[in-house]
Amino acid sequence: MAPLTQILALLLLAAVSVALLGRLR
Repeated sequence: MAPLTQILALLLLAAVSVALLGRLR
């Protein structure tokens, strides 16, 4: 079973990537 920390880290990474993309564009 996947730990909550891994899910949280993935969500954080996705949010950071989206924010970076928004800033670049």
